Amino acid sequence: MEDKHQLLKNIVTDLLSNGKKKNWRDYALECGLSIDKYETCRSRWKSFKKDSLPKGVWGPNDPITDTWKEKLERAMAIEKGEEFVPDAPAGFTTNRMHQQQTKDGGLIWLQSVERDKEIDAAKDFYEKSVTAFENIVLKYEPTKIYLLPVTKPTKWGMNVYISDAHIGAGIKDSLFGIEYNREIYLQRIRAVVDQIEKNHQRYGTFDTINIILAGDLVDGFQSETTRGGHKLVQNLNDAEQFDTFTKSFVDLFNTVVGEGFSQKLRFISATNDNHSGDFGYACSRAVEIYLKARFPDVETIVSRDFIFHVKTGKRIHLICHGKDRSALLKNIPWVMSKDHEAWFENYIQYHSLNKQLPYNQEKQHITLVMGDLHQTKTEFARRFTTKRLMAFTPPNDHSDYNYSRGSGYSGFEIDVFDIDGPETIESRHFFL
Repeated sequence: MEDKHQLLKNIVTDLLSNGKKKNWRDYALECGLSIDKYETCRSRWKSFKKDSLPKGVWGPNDPITDTWKEKLERAMAIEKGEEFVPDAPAGFTTNRMHQQQTKDGGLIWLQSVERDKEIDAAKDFYEKSVTAFENIVLKYEPTKIYLLPVTKPTKWGMNVYISDAHIGAGIKDSLFGIEYNREIYLQRIRAVVDQIEKNHQRYGTFDTINIILAGDLVDGFQSETTRGGHKLVQNLNDAEQFDTFTKSFVDLFNTVVGEGFSQKLRFISATNDNHSGDFGYACSRAVEIYLKARFPDVETIVSRDFIFHVKTGKRIHLICHGKDRSALLKNIPWVMSKDHEAWFENYIQYHSLNKQLPYNQEKQHITLVMGDLHQTKTEFARRFTTKRLMAFTPPNDHSDYNYSRGSGYSGFEIDVFDIDGPETIESRHFFL
């Protein structure tokens, strides 16, 4: 198997999902062993519990992460037959879990729960999204695209930026014959995967690939921006936007994970924006739930903060859309003012992001990434680099009549960077 400890993880997953392990012969087949070698799997599980688990490792030089520690603790309780508390009831989330000894000396799990605040905000969307998501999980077969061998990871990280895809946006009266629909969007996603493969061929297996969505990925809810009051021309309804978004990223991640393009993989989505808002958050959360169930080692960050940051080695990326769901009167301007620059510097200092960086090297290691304006450029502030992202969608009627007038462009962007040094190789991939 690709992961030498996958057998152990499979057993833990089965215990958590089904309350019991599979037949050992089934595990032998999963490991690529002949069915009569099932005792090898039983012995490995027994040895792991006795020797490795108490040391907090899967095996030599492979520590168990905090996420898996919690899963293992719960799985061990199930295997021992101790009472196990089920998942929090619908509409609630687990706030804290702990074990308590009973009068007869046994152990039981206790949990405290709290009302899931997102439930109330998502009531209007719930019926359509749940049906669409069930169809994806139960019926949809992910599409494989490419196949490449796994090699030793390099020092390189790669950020793949997709911003302002506006899935579902329609173009009614184009002056220059521009079209945009579901199939064109999916062709563009396939182009993203194609470029990831080409960079893998060029640089080798990456240490980390970050798939970064910088907002406005779906066009809006009920033919309006989620801020309200701005009517939109759309060619997909809400359920179709949700379905297209979710399936496209299910396909993308099944390909990138399956082909071993990187050692680590992240799904990062900025959902505090002016078009998608809570609708975009629900779409991204659906992908996050799928990834956590299918690929537990893929890290997911779906943020509702206006600005947040991620670290890859010594490199730090600040991510925001550029205009939020309600508070900002205007977007972050194309030419950033001193006040805006100071705003982001305050964020850097508040989180001590430049604390360990050598003097005058902040801008080589800290990058602010923003979408919203549908244009691309890179420039340098005093303590950070600013990277503006072009739109994934082509110019629509509004932008073409008021701004671009036939000179607009669209595409996606990629940064390949040394995870421990200042070198960054930028590339822009334009759709013609």
